[in-house]
Amino acid sequence: MIPREATPVSVIRPKPVRSRSSKIGSGRLEDLQSISKELNILIESERWRQESGAGSFDRNMIKALAKKVISTVQQPEEQWVEQAALMSEVCVIRVFNDWKAFDMIPQEGSISIKAWAEKLNAQEELIVRMSRILVATGTLQQVKDDGIMHTPLSKIYTNRHPAGLYFNTKFDIALVPGVGWVEYFEKFGRRVPEGITHTPFSIANNEPDKSSFEIIGMDQQRVADFAQSMNIAMKSKAVTGFYNFDWIAEKGRKDKDRTLLVDVGGGSGGAVEAITKAHSGIDRARCIVQDLNEVVESAHETMSMEMRQVHMMAHSFWEQQPVKGAICYFLRRIMHDYPDSKCTEILGHLVNAMAPDSRLLISDELLTRPPTLLGAQTDLSMLNIGGKERTKEDWLVLASKSGLRVSGIFTSKENSMCVIECTKA
Repeated sequence: MIPREATPVSVIRPKPVRSRSSKIGSGRLEDLQSISKELNILIESERWRQESGAGSFDRNMIKALAKKVISTVQQPEEQWVEQAALMSEVCVIRVFNDWKAFDMIPQEGSISIKAWAEKLNAQEELIVRMSRILVATGTLQQVKDDGIMHTPLSKIYTNRHPAGLYFNTKFDIALVPGVGWVEYFEKFGRRVPEGITHTPFSIANNEPDKSSFEIIGMDQQRVADFAQSMNIAMKSKAVTGFYNFDWIAEKGRKDKDRTLLVDVGGGSGGAVEAITKAHSGIDRARCIVQDLNEVVESAHETMSMEMRQVHMMAHSFWEQQPVKGAICYFLRRIMHDYPDSKCTEILGHLVNAMAPDSRLLISDELLTRPPTLLGAQTDLSMLNIGGKERTKEDWLVLASKSGLRVSGIFTSKENSMCVIECTKA
């Protein structure tokens, strides 16, 4: 029997139907015209900056306008498409990061899906289906029918880039516990965690009796990834430039026998290094950086010659402060990791050590009203580990409960950081 010739099958594509909801009303057109004018002003401003060398341009303003355009033309019921895509995208990125899949794509040029799957020791169909969402969102670029290549967005997930590691940290702290919120709040009640154990993060990691830092510390690779990812967060949050530390040097010239600055939980001394560089009158030899013993030992190996003048001291802020009567005590990005009950404990040890004229500086995030996108998201990440981002009112209440009086709150123009200056109440 002679087989018949295969009949070509044509794919019939329906003509797009314009629904009434897709039309833009006159009011929205006016909004778009207004946004367009704002954009033109920003473009002209940037052109002037480039020609005159008048400083850097704030890209966040352009991003804000782009969001305005989307919110103006997007129908509310269309949001779920982008939200669902984002859910799938971040899950794929997290898995690919774990597999080091992005590292296996050439930095220049492309790779076939088949070859990529072989490098990953994975089923080709799985890689095809998982990579589709990254192509659809623009994270990866498809080449012909079976090739994949990098975009600038995907390259941050290669070679242990701090931004890629920071993504992993955010995923593990924010998304993984968040998926279990329904069950968590059903079991523990509709309230924020009251301590640093039995948090959404500890429950999600099947270690209810441990704190987030204890859980992370159980895996050395996780510790290394967490530390490197935190570098990007710390570097983006300037220590100086919005608070004048010169008073420490001035007071130190009168009280020559007192410690000038104690950085509690100060890691390897990066904050003290930044402060003393910007305020050269502060003698490093009269500064102390305190942290856990293993952190101090590691810091000794990496410190610059200039920073070796600083005294590194093994100390836990859960214990009474051994340095009494220092001119200034300093806490940087410590408080937001803990609930008020734990913060009052930490601050109480410092209040007990302070002289009547000592000052305590808390360098941390300031949550605004209304909040920024990053501020709101970070606060929910902190909720998962038992911590909290705080508004001005929150800081005032916390200080009062700890036996402190806030003498000033100094905010950065560049980001959400602030310095809360406190004295003994």
